Amino acid sequence: MAWIKERLKPATPLDMMRVEELLKQLDAKQFKVRDIATNELLKLGEQIVPALDKALTANPPLEIKQRLEGLRGKLTGMVLQGERLRAYRAIEVLERIGTPEARQVLQALSEGAPGALVTTSAKEALKR
Repeated sequence: MAWIKERLKPATPLDMMRVEELLKQLDAKQFKVRDIATNELLKLGEQIVPALDKALTANPPLEIKQRLEGLRGKLTGMVLQGERLRAYRAIEVLERIGTPEARQVLQALSEGAPGALVTTSAKEALKR
């Protein structure tokens, strides 16, 4: 338990100002700026999906719409690997352990940033 507790932390909230800035950069005149913004948004992970949905409802120009839809598809259809897979498996282990201490760790993880894999997985594990 101590090992998992030490390594698995609640997700931190996103800097929404930064997300908005990156979304605006998707409309930049220079391809390189648009491409960097796309990659930066992808690195932020599944937490930005609500912001992508909001941007899509604003009826953006075709290229921006395609970038937003591409990002959304990659973020919602991702195969878990690397750090994300380790976090998911650690939450499964905590759920199976089922002790009060394990549930306490799950509760702390469930209070992380909304939309993050760790947060949603911990909430689901607590419900089961």
